[in-house]
Amino acid sequence: MNITIASGERSLAFPEQDVTCVVDCWRLLVDFFHASQVAARPISLSVFEEMQKLVLPNSTEIKTKMKIYATATGATFITTQNLPEFRERIRGLIPPSALRGLWRDCHDTANGGEIYITDCSASITEAEARSILDNIRTHSELHPQLTYWIGANIEFTNARQPNRLWRCRNCYN
Repeated sequence: MNITIASGERSLAFPEQDVTCVVDCWRLLVDFFHASQVAARPISLSVFEEMQKLVLPNSTEIKTKMKIYATATGATFITTQNLPEFRERIRGLIPPSALRGLWRDCHDTANGGEIYITDCSASITEAEARSILDNIRTHSELHPQLTYWIGANIEFTNARQPNRLWRCRNCYN
């Protein structure tokens, strides 16, 4: 998710500059594309729920850690099930000619995960990328949508940090 956050932050800065893209317009378009990604995976808490019904495990410490983990995991899953408006809007502003290259050269999947390729080759000219970015700039509604999505990704990243999961003391006693 860190690439999604970093790409989102660079994308947020573009409209605030109030000037057209001059150099590396393709890279900025890649940032907008990467910022629209959602790494949601189906999550099942059925084993956890069955263990709760059986009042397992016996250890209060382990039980507390399991509840904290299940809460963080469940919250992340619920939030990612509602795809951000930014995702649909930004992809609707990028023409198929550019999307083909973005999906082909700037995104991949391996070992059940997603790979965001930041140094991918441009599939359109700088002038075409600049034109797309100029159009994106005219859509001021994207700014709060992207800001929301960056915040959600920051929370997903924080929720998965081991030191954060176990920080709660006596939360569920």
